[in-house]
Amino acid sequence: GVYDLLHFAHVLLLRQAKLAFLTTIEIRGSRTEVPGVHLLAGVHSDEVCIEHKNIPVMGPVRHCRWVDEVIPNAPWVIDQVALDKVCRH
Repeated sequence: GVYDLLHFAHVLLLRQAKLAFLTTIEIRGSRTEVPGVHLLAGVHSDEVCIEHKNIPVMGPVRHCRWVDEVIPNAPWVIDQVALDKVCRH
């Protein structure tokens, strides 16, 4: 679906996804946990968002600290072909 805006609860959802895969690393003898994933967020084009809800959301998602990469023009339905285009195996 298309959200009206990037709401605080959406940011918390992205944070939860990022922090669900922590990994432990050692830096200068000190162990610390860091996110162990590269979080991709698929976003519909601003044109599609405007067509459905009148508010573009690409910019706010791009600037979310928990999102590593935005996949622009994400399809409405995610299938294996769409995943193969963005996933690095």
